[in-house]
Amino acid sequence: MAEAQFIKKVGHFYAENKRPLPWRDIERLTIRERGYRVVVSELMLQQTQVQRVIPKYNEWMQRWPTIDDFSHAHFADVISIWSGLGYNRRAQYLYTTLRSIIRDCQGIVPNDVTTLLMLPGIGLNTAGAIIVYTYNSPQIFIETNIRTVYLHEFFADTAEQITDTQLKEKLAVTLDIDNPRQWYYALMDYGAYVKQKHGSHLQRSVHYKKQPIFKGSNRQIRGAIIHILAREQSVEIATLKTEIADIRLDTCIQSLSDEGMIIIDGETLRLPHDEMV
Repeated sequence: MAEAQFIKKVGHFYAENKRPLPWRDIERLTIRERGYRVVVSELMLQQTQVQRVIPKYNEWMQRWPTIDDFSHAHFADVISIWSGLGYNRRAQYLYTTLRSIIRDCQGIVPNDVTTLLMLPGIGLNTAGAIIVYTYNSPQIFIETNIRTVYLHEFFADTAEQITDTQLKEKLAVTLDIDNPRQWYYALMDYGAYVKQKHGSHLQRSVHYKKQPIFKGSNRQIRGAIIHILAREQSVEIATLKTEIADIRLDTCIQSLSDEGMIIIDGETLRLPHDEMV
């Protein structure tokens, strides 16, 4: 497909089908508050479906509507809201990242990739997304929906595996330099449609990694521990063993403790309440 035709197609689709997602209602906010909302939504959306993120994002913003409100949050509060989103390390990354932005950047999200990459949980593509959505500044980044769009529209008849470099070359020549934020919104919404209608095409991407099976994994056990602690705040290890009867429980408890996700206090587990630095 020719690039100009593609741009018109995506733009028309977005005009007719754009999704009213809560983290997109940011244009009239200050840069400080816009960046805060972007960082929260981007880390929530990593490896998690939009429909699961919406209620958690709304709950978060009801609890801490501004970054100044969040400055008083404790990690235990964060993990309690996060519980159910999965990949709980992301809650830790988000908490630490926001604390760093408050402490080192006066609450303003950095406008350069290098600085963002120094923050936990932020890779190259997430950094690009944060800059685009916060500053409406043109950056090239790839995520699942975007990968799906360009594979479907430009490489449908290509037999070999496609690299992100090839996709980024197409993205670079189709990017709306004047309003990249809206262009990426359009790509995201069109990508969601393509996945539903035609499949994700991700098996043709060199960079696609199938997520490991959750059921029966250590991740499931770790998630169950966090879920119980988010509900109870603290629990006796002996009691926990009656709820999670698995020989890997002690190993998972220790790994969560080593990562600072939980506190082992004698024979009791609890969520950390002290502010992380």
